[in-house]
Amino acid sequence: MARVSGLVLLEESERNPLHTSSVGLGELILDASRRGAREIYVSIGGSATNDAGTGMLQALGYTFPDASGSPLEPMCGAALEQVAAILPPQGESPLQGAHINVICDVTNPLLGPDGATMVYAPQKGADAAMLERLERGMAHFASIAEAAGADSAFAERPGAGAAGGVGYALAALLGAEMISGWNFFARITGLREKIARADLVISGEGKIDSQSFCGKVVDGVVQIARSYDKPVLLFCGIAELEGIGSALGVKRENDMHIYSLNMIEPDLKICMEDAGGVLRDLVRIAVRYSGIYREY
Repeated sequence: MARVSGLVLLEESERNPLHTSSVGLGELILDASRRGAREIYVSIGGSATNDAGTGMLQALGYTFPDASGSPLEPMCGAALEQVAAILPPQGESPLQGAHINVICDVTNPLLGPDGATMVYAPQKGADAAMLERLERGMAHFASIAEAAGADSAFAERPGAGAAGGVGYALAALLGAEMISGWNFFARITGLREKIARADLVISGEGKIDSQSFCGKVVDGVVQIARSYDKPVLLFCGIAELEGIGSALGVKRENDMHIYSLNMIEPDLKICMEDAGGVLRDLVRIAVRYSGIYREY
C-alpha cells in the first residue's frame, strides 16, 4: 500500500487525510485478480489515508450514495460523514473468488483513542479539527457498514484501524483474513531459524515508540530473540518511549538496548540526509557501549 497510497509519495505540505484516498490500493487488488491471482497478499503499512478503505472499495466497484442518492466521488476522509449506503458491485464480483490476506503489523481498532484516526492521522497531516471530523466520519461509516450486514465486532478487531481503516474494510466487507505482519515475514525469511543460530540480534525501524511493541516487526524480532535467550540491539532514527531521552543506548530490558541516530546527531535533517554515515558511527559506539558483544 505504501507504494501507491503512502506517505512516502507526498511532500509534508501535501499531507491531508481529508483528501487522500486508498483508490490506488483497490486498483492493484483488481489488477491482481484480473491477472488470475487467487491468493492475494495485501501489505497495508505506511498509508497516507484515513478513508476507511472506501477509495479501495470504490476501485473494486462499490458505490457510496449520499442522502440524496447521488454517488460520492471520489471517496476520501472528508466524504465519510456523507455516506448513506454501501452498494456492492453489480453482477460478478471483480475479485472473481480471490481470497485476500491482509499483512498487518498493528493491533489498533477502528475507533477511539487507540483507533485509526487518533493514533495515525496526525502524522498524515491532520490537525485537531480534522481529527474530530475524521473520527465522526469513521464512526458514521462503521454504522452504515453494520446496517449493510457487517458484524459490529469487526470495528474492535485488532488491525481494523490499520492504514486509516483499510484493515476494517478488507475484513468486514471483503472477507479478508488478517495476518500478523511479523509472523508472515518471519516465516518466509526463516527468521526463527536464523535467530536460533545467532549470537546477537540486530533490528530497528525509523521511529521506535510504544506502537513498535504492539505487534510490529521489531516486537516480533524481540519476542523470537527472547525465546532463544539472545541479546538484541535496536537502531532507529528517533526513540520516543517513556524513560528514553537523549541518553545513549538506553537499556529497555536486560537483554535489549535501543540506540537512535539523534542520540549522537541532534539535527534530524542530517540524520535523514546522511543516515548511513550517522548509523555507522552509532554502531561503533553501540558495540562498545552495550557490553553484550565482543570485538574481534
